[in-house]
Amino acid sequence: MITDIEARINEAEVCRSMGLYGDSLDIYESILSLVDPQDDHVQATIHKRINLLKIEIGDQEEVQP
Repeated sequence: MITDIEARINEAEVCRSMGLYGDSLDIYESILSLVDPQDDHVQATIHKRINLLKIEIGDQEEVQP
């Protein structure tokens, strides 16, 4: 299971690095269903990345009318 989560995180990061913020956000949100609810560290990390992506998406929308 951890390998699957790590692979999905890598996929999300590749999308983010290519500027595909929406795709990256979708992947991170899907990862939340895979993470054990008691794994607070991973849950917090994923939520942090989701929040950062939402900010990046908002910034991108402001620049591109």
